[in-house]
Amino acid sequence: MKRIKSIITVLLSLVLLLMVVGCSAKSAAKPEEDYGKGQDYSYDDGIMDAEAYEKNAAPNARKDDSLYKAGQNTNEVERKVIYNASLSITAKNAVDFYGNVIAYGKSLGGYEHSYTLNNYDTYTQIYAVYKIPPQHLSTFMKFIEDNGEVISSSMNSQDITESYYDSELRLASKHKTLEQYYTLLKSAKTVEEIIYVQRIIDSITEDIESLEGLLRYWNSQVDMVTVSITIRQEISTGSQRKAITWDALTLDDMGYLIKRGFYAVTNTIFSFAQWLIIVLVGYSVVWIALAIIAFIIIKQRKKILAKKTALKEEKKAKLQEVNGADDTKINKLTDK
Repeated sequence: MKRIKSIITVLLSLVLLLMVVGCSAKSAAKPEEDYGKGQDYSYDDGIMDAEAYEKNAAPNARKDDSLYKAGQNTNEVERKVIYNASLSITAKNAVDFYGNVIAYGKSLGGYEHSYTLNNYDTYTQIYAVYKIPPQHLSTFMKFIEDNGEVISSSMNSQDITESYYDSELRLASKHKTLEQYYTLLKSAKTVEEIIYVQRIIDSITEDIESLEGLLRYWNSQVDMVTVSITIRQEISTGSQRKAITWDALTLDDMGYLIKRGFYAVTNTIFSFAQWLIIVLVGYSVVWIALAIIAFIIIKQRKKILAKKTALKEEKKAKLQEVNGADDTKINKLTDK
């Protein structure tokens, strides 16, 4: 009984000893874990910081951004609006009318973007796209409406103010982030670090170029209004009559056609002869082989026919000697 108690005591002592050693090891390892968490040794953490910067800095940057002329009051911000208009009219002379439209639009600072003229049986139609400054849009449209008969007229707008300035802020944020990564690239020590940071720089540069392209497009749309113009000119049936003209061929035309026909036939004949010579000479080996085979076959057939004829004559002679029959009966017998 005493031995059992002593064994249990030893086991409990060992368990307590192991627990103490485990706790001490855990407490010793904890500073290293905290140290790893407290320091920035990963470029992934740097990416997260950059993304967090863009998310957190962009709203705050709006407060001090010079694009907002009246501070935080977005109602006083310069609006960014894209206008589009379309006009469909009829005119007595579409070409002359459109020439007047171009001249007047040019005096307002506009320019022609595209132009299409179509002549049909009963009408002529011009379709053009014209660019005009927004402040002169109403004046330009009124000029067209006053000088032509309006079939339809429309105008629409798209307010891109919020998207425009958000894109500008994102662009500014991207530029700042790019500068941070260029600084980080200078401090990179290994090839892996350089490649990793350079890949991120290339991605941010791509985003910057995309945003800059989008802003340039929006600026072009905001600065100039797109006006689609359709001008239709009706053509009377009387003006469609064609003059009666003499359509017979002249002597020169006849001579030309005869000469051309003669050369065409002659060229065809010569071309056929040339190709025939090419085929005969090019495949001469085949023709010679076929000729030899044909010669042998014909010669063999002649021999067989000669033998048959000789046998027939021999049989005929024997029958004449034996039976004394006439030629008609003998021929019938020999044919059998």
